[in-house]
Amino acid sequence: ETPRPSSEPTKSFQPSVSSMPSVSPTNTPPCQDDPLGWYDSDGPTFNCTWYSIGSNCDDSGDNFENFNKTANQACCACGGGFKGSQAPTETPRPSSKPTTSLPCK
Repeated sequence: ETPRPSSEPTKSFQPSVSSMPSVSPTNTPPCQDDPLGWYDSDGPTFNCTWYSIGSNCDDSGDNFENFNKTANQACCACGGGFKGSQAPTETPRPSSKPTTSLPCK
């Protein structure tokens, strides 16, 4: 007698292989509103927190410049602000070996 196909799924104990490579998260530098405490020319109510709500960056982010910056330039929420640079280069350490100088002629 021929066995009938089962309606139950078969279980496989082989690991699945994905053709997509896994992506490691990249460390993005922290962002800081620049200048800190920025608000627009209409006053402290309209600060980076206000601009981060809804579509305020898109609607008004290029207007109402204050402290020589608009919200789109000053606020991280709008794509501006200051993003830390690469890791600082290490300061060279002084050598423990004495240096020799040649006499002047």
